[in-house]
Amino acid sequence: MIVVAFLAVHLARHPSSGGVVTGLPTCGELDARIKAQTNVSSEAREAFRAECEKHGWRMVPEASPEPVVPSPGCELAESVAKLKLDPLPRRTVAAPVHPIPFFAARTGELPPDGRAVVGGVSLPAGSRCPSYWATDVPVDNPTVIAARLAAKFPQTGLWPVLSRLIDEPDRTLTRLEDPARANGVDVLRVLRGLDPRVERLAAGAPTQPKRAADPFAAFDDSPADQYALLLVPVNRPADVLSLLGGFIATDYMSDAELTAVARSWEERFGAVVTGVESGGLTLSVPAPPRREDAALLAREHNAFIPDAAIDESQLALDLMTSTQLEFGWH
Repeated sequence: MIVVAFLAVHLARHPSSGGVVTGLPTCGELDARIKAQTNVSSEAREAFRAECEKHGWRMVPEASPEPVVPSPGCELAESVAKLKLDPLPRRTVAAPVHPIPFFAARTGELPPDGRAVVGGVSLPAGSRCPSYWATDVPVDNPTVIAARLAAKFPQTGLWPVLSRLIDEPDRTLTRLEDPARANGVDVLRVLRGLDPRVERLAAGAPTQPKRAADPFAAFDDSPADQYALLLVPVNRPADVLSLLGGFIATDYMSDAELTAVARSWEERFGAVVTGVESGGLTLSVPAPPRREDAALLAREHNAFIPDAAIDESQLALDLMTSTQLEFGWH
């Protein structure tokens, strides 16, 4: 499910308007009008387009950013490099009480700089940072390679994550922390603090083994986009949110709280982290909620991204059939 489909739009004055016309809605006001909608239908888009044209304005889709070419080596931002982030020691933990699709009893050892072979999977040249290893070039067939690495995760302890190249991944990392800090986090309290209407958590759904086996099958790797592949040493996919501090870049939750919520969805719906980028997160969901839980999960979803204001009734319907969730924070 693409949660944000038509929000990245801006308006430009039509050349024939002959100048600024006073007394009409401003560009920002018109833009806010469409942003206030969710799951925008073609009819709504046409109505908005007609209104823009009526007032002598035209809609200009926002151009996709040029892909960033990663540079060899771990090029952290200067302010972050001064912190001298130390890699976490390898960690051995017991399996969660609630079964999850992917688990490694011991976290893995990051490959050195250069070409690497992980779990028998050959990878292009990459560089080692304090909390992950990332390819130095965009990856061909990223979802295929990521799926093969995910299958080897119980043995390697390195979880694959795809990052769309709109930023240099190394410049996005600002901090890292021990995922164990998420152990005592009360997920219901966190979500209720963001939205008091979250009175209880959705019960969860049985995981479908075939879907769970390939969490990257539903990943939308558009040919227009390019992806770096990150390997993160964790015991479970949700924990990458603790080691990739700064990628999500939200002030609403700490990294430990983000990790705890992701762990909870991992246990209840088999959801695993498949993609991160600056201000964005993608999860694979092999066990969509049943009807009685969909409304509850929709409320959790909206609490997780308070900026979005997504219509919950439509979101609940979408969640019942969706095998992927995308989140974006401003």
